[in-house]
Order: sequence, then C-alpha cells, then structure tokens
Amino acid sequence: MKTKFFLAATLLLLSVNLCAQTSGKCGDNLTWTLDSNGTLTISGTGKMTNYDDSYDSPWYSSRNSIKKIIINSGVTSIGDYAFIYCSSVTSVTIPNSVTSIGDGSFHGCSSLTSVTIPNSVTSIGGDAFLGCSSLTSVTIPNSVTSIGDAAFRGCSSLTSITIPNSVKDIGSWAFMYCRSITSVSIPSSVTNIGQSAFGSCSSLTSIEVATDNPSYCSVEGVLFNKEKNTIMQFPAGKEDQSYSIPATVNTIYDRAFVGCSNLIDIMIPTSITKIGQCAFGSCAFTTIIIPYSVTNIGMSAFWNCGSLTSVTIPNSVTSIAICAFRGCRGLTSVTIPNSVTSIGDGAFLGCSGLTSLTIPNSVTSIGYEAFRGCSGLSSVVIGNRITGINNSVFIGCVGLVSVSIGNGVKIIQNELFKDCSELETISLGKSVKEIGAQAFSGCKRITDIYCYAERVPDAASGSNDSFKDVSRKAYLWVPANRLRNYQTDTFWGEFDVRAMEAESANTDQVIVKPENNTAEIIWPASGSAETYELTIKDRNGNEICTLVFNAQGQLQSIAFKAPAAEGSRVPEATEGTGFRFTVTGLDEGTQYDYTIVVKDIADNTIETYTGSFRTKGGETGFGSEVLISDGTVAPCKVFHDGQVLILMPDGKKYDMRGTEVR
Repeated sequence: MKTKFFLAATLLLLSVNLCAQTSGKCGDNLTWTLDSNGTLTISGTGKMTNYDDSYDSPWYSSRNSIKKIIINSGVTSIGDYAFIYCSSVTSVTIPNSVTSIGDGSFHGCSSLTSVTIPNSVTSIGGDAFLGCSSLTSVTIPNSVTSIGDAAFRGCSSLTSITIPNSVKDIGSWAFMYCRSITSVSIPSSVTNIGQSAFGSCSSLTSIEVATDNPSYCSVEGVLFNKEKNTIMQFPAGKEDQSYSIPATVNTIYDRAFVGCSNLIDIMIPTSITKIGQCAFGSCAFTTIIIPYSVTNIGMSAFWNCGSLTSVTIPNSVTSIAICAFRGCRGLTSVTIPNSVTSIGDGAFLGCSGLTSLTIPNSVTSIGYEAFRGCSGLSSVVIGNRITGINNSVFIGCVGLVSVSIGNGVKIIQNELFKDCSELETISLGKSVKEIGAQAFSGCKRITDIYCYAERVPDAASGSNDSFKDVSRKAYLWVPANRLRNYQTDTFWGEFDVRAMEAESANTDQVIVKPENNTAEIIWPASGSAETYELTIKDRNGNEICTLVFNAQGQLQSIAFKAPAAEGSRVPEATEGTGFRFTVTGLDEGTQYDYTIVVKDIADNTIETYTGSFRTKGGETGFGSEVLISDGTVAPCKVFHDGQVLILMPDGKKYDMRGTEVR
C-alpha cells in the first residue's frame, strides 16, 4: 500500500513539472523563455507588463530555478515586481533600450552580486533592489534623476555608493540597512533626502558632497551659493572639509541618518530649515553646529548620540522637541538661546555629562522628565518668566547641589526633584503657591530652603510629603514680614524657620547701599544672561569704570578711565560675590550714575538697568595727599565747588574731561 502511494505522489509531481510554463508573453510585444540551464530571456520591443506583489508573474512558480536573467535590446522597461524573490539569480543584463526599472523589480534577489544600470535609465523604482543582500556593487548612471523609496534597502553587502550629479531626489528608506556602506558621496544636485534614506547604515563613517555644481564654490573654508547669495562658514578646524549635506537641501527628513552608529562627522548647511524626527539618532559625532537657518528640531532628532559633547543651538530655534537630545550622555554643555519658548518632554533625559544649566527667561514651559537622570548637573537656574514645569523634570539628578526657581513658577510639580540626593540649597520664587507630592523626596542633604512667597505655599504631607526624607532641622528662609505665618503653619512650621534680610530676597530691580567711600550693589539674576556689564559715571557724565561679570555674578574684568593724566586715583578695588558686589574707593558725598547692561551669549542686550546713588559724607575741600611707593606724591581726586577735580603733584588741577582748571 505504501509503495502504491509513493508511486502515485511521484507521478503527480512529475506531471506538475512537465506542465510548468517555460515560455509565454510578458508584454504586448514581449515574450519570455526559461531554458533548462536556468536562463530567463526577455525578447521583443516595448514595455514589460507591470505585476504586483501578489506574485503573478508567469515565471514566479519557477523562480527558484532562475539563475540568470537576460533582457534583450528593444525592451524599454522592467515591469513592477517582475523578478521578485528570484533568490537564485546571480547576474542580470539590462540593455540601453531600458529607460525605467519598476517598483520591486528585483526585490528579494538575494544571490544577485552586481548589476550595471545603463545610461538610458532615468528612474529606479521603489523597492527595486530591496533585500538584495549579496549585492556588493552597483553603478548608477548620470541619466538617473530619482532613486525610489527603499530602492536599495537591505543591500547589506553594498560597501560604497556613488550617486551621480543628475539625481535630484533620494527616496525614503533608499539605502536603509545597507550596513556595509562606509562612505557616500551626495551631489549638489540633490534637493531631497527622504526619511530613513540612510537609516541604520551602521558602517557609514563619512558623507561628502560633490561641489561641482557651478552654482556653488568653496573659498577659504566658506561655501557660497551664488544663486541664493548665501554663505556657510566651516567650523574651526574643519576648513578643508566638504559639507555632508548639499546646500540645495532644505529639510533633513525623519530618521534620515538614524542608526549610523559610526558616522563621526556631519556638517549642516544654512539651507536647512528643519531637522526631522530622529534624523541623527544614535550617530557617533562629537560636535554638531546647527545653522541659524534651522527653525525646527524634530522629536528625538539627536536621540542617543552618546559621543556628542557639545551642541550649538541658534537663536532661530523656538522650541526643543520631545527627546531631542535624550541619551546624549557625553554632552557636557548646551546653550539654550533666548529664542526658545518651550523644552519638550525628555528633551535632555539621561544627559549624564551635563554639569550646569541656565534656562533663559524666554522659556515658558518645561516638559515631563526633560532633564531626568542628568546626574552631572550641579546647579540649575530657572528664569523668572517660566510659568510651567511638568512632573519629574529633574528626577534622579544625583549631582545637583543647588536649584534656583524663578518668580514665574506657581506650582512645583510632583516628583520634580525626587532623588536628587546631593541637593543642599533650593530657592523658590515669590509666585509659588503649591508644592506637589514628593517634589523633593529623597533629597536628604537639603540644609537651606529659601522661599520668597509671601503667601505660604500649600505642600503635600503624609506618604506624599513634598519634602519626604528632608530633615526638619533644615533652615527655611522666608520674608521677614511673613515669618510668623510660616512658623505657625502645620507643615512649614516643622522646619527651622528664619527671616531673610530684606535685601537678600529675590528682586526685580537693582538695590544700592552706599556708604562713605563704597557702594554695595545687588542686581536681579537673569536666566539667559551670559554677562553683566556695570558702568559708573560721575555727575558730569564722565565714565569712572566699567566692570564685567559672568552669568554667576563673578568679576571677569575691570576697565578704569583715567580722566586727566596717567596715575590719577580711581576706584581702588571691586569684590564680586554672586549677584552682589561692592565698589570701593569712591568719593564721599558724591553722586554717581550707574548702568547695568545684561547680555546673552550672542551679545544681545536682554535687560538694561539705570539709576543714581550718592555716597555718604563729603566735605568741601581738597583731599589728602597720597604717597606712592617711590616716596613721591601721587595725583589725587578732590571734591571742590560741587565738582570732582584731579590735583596733580605740581599743584595743577584738571576736571574729569582732562581740561586744566585755572
């Protein structure tokens, strides 16, 4: 019985094979034949029939037997999905009569090792060579103007690709998963690079631009677009390098270079206005300069770029999107310009290398977990204009020592600084009304809490204690006129409540405390400040000195203006301590004008404060003589008849403009 069954099955298979089609039509004027050696030949004139991905080509049932494909001259197109999953094909001949390669034509031809595309072809369809995993080389002629979506996706053995200067459009996923490609040359004719075009090209180390387009020229490190009359300066040290992306491209689409884990250098031209979602996710470059033309950075644009150490964000950017720099653990510094109004959820989550952060006053909202796990952060300053901070923004920032929250924030959200185990000092602005559940839970080292709110804020208690694990022996510094309110509050009264000196409180204006020869000046912090420049003038408008302080209020430089002659006595010393400083060596009973100019990193003026003060004392008459190191009498400044004069050793007197007074 078994013998009869086996014989019947064998006869059935033999009859199927004998009935298998070996020739037929594949177009109005095209025929095909498949010989016993596995050679499929297409002959005739005109277009090949377009098939679909339901495997309806007439030779599909024999696809595993096809080893070689010959397309004779006269054939003008290769039909859609014509040779899909012909997995045994090792070579294909395409004649000069063919003008287009259809969608999915060679999809899944996993044994195909090389292909030469003739100069007659103008377009390569989507999925044309998708999954041709043995393809090591391909020649794309100058006649091709577009490379379709996923055209070479999954060609994992392809080591290099040269895109001719006729190509204008590189489709989405065009070279995705081409894991062996090490370099790509993109011509300046390209105007569009589609989403995921080079995604997961994990061996790609460099992208170069062929600048043979006559509309562009490179002179001494500057790429100049003669048609648009725009330039892009090469970063320092890279003057001899080409741009990675042509200046003809204006958008880097979603995931264009995601997963290019060996791409160590990329330069973005000023033609780019938008960087798409996850465009450079998991790339290996160390620095990135985003040009001033960019207005939009997409979600996760630089996600998981672990080698990135610095990034420059231009003033043209108005928002930092969700997870834009998430996982950039090597990022040590970032400057957020004062054009940015919002920072998205998880924007810098896991950026463990960040050491300090200043959020400018332009920012009005900070998203959920925006800086979670930034374990290297030691200080955070949040500007006065920020009104919204979402939950868990700084959770797990274990290196954070001090926090200053500006006057715009009304609610400290749940778990905002949870598990910031090194946090010692916090400053809460005067608008805070509510502190959420476990906002400072796990912050066991807090010793000082400065709360400037005159209305006692609501705080969570019990298991949701806003200050869970925080010692109640910590000092709570509050406005002097509200000391009693805090001391008698059920929650806040548990701390060691103390009154702040009035002039130590957050201020929106400059406070000056003059003495006989000195003046202590206290000024408001600005979250986006890079420098504070103080100028002091006398009543006649003569400049006495200019002092420059950094963003932390530390003195950086002093410039004295000697009014009459070298050696004239001027303010002797200046001490900078945070956001207050003391000018010494002033004259008694003298009126001075001051100007404080606050500038951002781009040297733009953010705020200007002006005012006057008068030192105490001041008796009419000449000042005492001062001896200098060689025993001679030094020039000295005197107050006489309502004006400041310089008295020289020879008895001559000069006014502050250097004019001799008779």
